[in-house]
Amino acid sequence: MNSLIQLKTGILGSEADCEKLAQKKQAKILVISDSHGGRNTLRHIILQYGESCDALFFAGDGTGDLTACLDEAYKEKYFMKCIPPVIAFAKGNNDPSSYPVDFNPYDSDENAHKSFNVSVPKNVELTAAGRKILLTHGNEYGVYYSTDSLVFAAKERGADTVVFGHTHCPAEIRRDVYLMNPGSATCPRNLSKPGFAFIQIVEKEIYSVFYKMETFPTVKFVPYNPEVIYY
Repeated sequence: MNSLIQLKTGILGSEADCEKLAQKKQAKILVISDSHGGRNTLRHIILQYGESCDALFFAGDGTGDLTACLDEAYKEKYFMKCIPPVIAFAKGNNDPSSYPVDFNPYDSDENAHKSFNVSVPKNVELTAAGRKILLTHGNEYGVYYSTDSLVFAAKERGADTVVFGHTHCPAEIRRDVYLMNPGSATCPRNLSKPGFAFIQIVEKEIYSVFYKMETFPTVKFVPYNPEVIYY
């Protein structure tokens, strides 16, 4: 469960939960991106998988879907139980820099009489189970053409892992920096399926598990393996 307090880093959660995530020997992170108005899909994914995860990363373009889900969770106890204790999100090229919310994201009651807003950072840096992670949408790094700029940005920040979106195509790329893109939750491209992914970190070793959404005969999420690219 999440405190829904926004830290200076832009992360939603408590300082204690962020430190706990950093110090874990192993961590499971739910990674979603590019929902583009698909709030119901996002809610369904979080309800089904969120409670078992240590963190939720959202890589932009649909951050309003995420804040809408958090507003719902704030009012629905059974949904709130499914919200991981640490939530990190990055601004997509279709996201504004802040969203109004019903809950109070400030660590005090002094703004209780005012309207509340959650700010949306372009980049978030955090540590999970010993891995230093850069979360970004990717639109400012030319990710349609190359991941070179992402790798450079990660190294500049001392990060060994990058989570990004924007292309709407799932990808796991192993260079001297580990990069992953969960694909789009609702608007896939290049013959991919709508879906999401998990990052698993065990003793600083990292891998991703991808899920795609099948709609026949009923809606369900199925694990699959996109191509892993090595450099």
